[in-house]
Amino acid sequence: MTPKIRLKDVHKSFGDKKVLTGVSFDIMPKESVVVIGGSGTGKSVLIKCILGILQADSGAIEVDGADVTHMTANQRDAANNKFGMLFQGAALFDSLPVWENVAFGLIQRGMKRKEAKDRAMDTLGKVGLAPEVGALSPSELSGGMQKRVGLARAIAGEPEIVFFDEPTTGLDPIMADVINDLIISCVRKQGITALSITHDMHSARKIGDRITMLYEGKLIWVGKPEEVEHSGNAYVDQFVHGKAEGPIKMQLRR
Repeated sequence: MTPKIRLKDVHKSFGDKKVLTGVSFDIMPKESVVVIGGSGTGKSVLIKCILGILQADSGAIEVDGADVTHMTANQRDAANNKFGMLFQGAALFDSLPVWENVAFGLIQRGMKRKEAKDRAMDTLGKVGLAPEVGALSPSELSGGMQKRVGLARAIAGEPEIVFFDEPTTGLDPIMADVINDLIISCVRKQGITALSITHDMHSARKIGDRITMLYEGKLIWVGKPEEVEHSGNAYVDQFVHGKAEGPIKMQLRR
């Protein structure tokens, strides 16, 4: 079976700072993979390289077997239509009502407004939001509701692949678990391939079919959620158990 996403020795630097130093990994169709790691380890950069927001310095990134790093702009746009994205802060447009936030990508791709609104309202229902929410402004919503709207926008275009950037950050434990359940539902019911990045180990264990850890630009461990507690890797053990002592040293800024 062809991987949905394949990374081959991907490198990315910003000046002298090496962020990705040879990432190789396969994500299979309908699989949910979670990338864990500390702040500044390159998790968001990895997603941005796959999306084409950033250009990898070297290596290859394949989606359904096609190398997206060497595509024309039109080919890249077509490939990106397979993607959905839930941003860390929901990233909603305050000037637009909720339904239009959800329908934004659909309208940009040429869907008629009425059809896009109908799709948006249907998708809001899938994430547990009542129809009247569609007319509200994002500023009228709680943080958890904003995350649900962001998720609705991510899946409204019926993508094959969805990226989740810290999906539970800033939420209370109950609402975080609601978001986790919605992510699981997207993967299982809609057959979506998911790549999530998170610091939240409860979420990682719950939503991931596999978990991998990014450290100093490389994926240093890959395993199943039930294996992460006893990974045999000192770096993973320190991160998972939140230990101050261990091989990962805090970088103090002056």
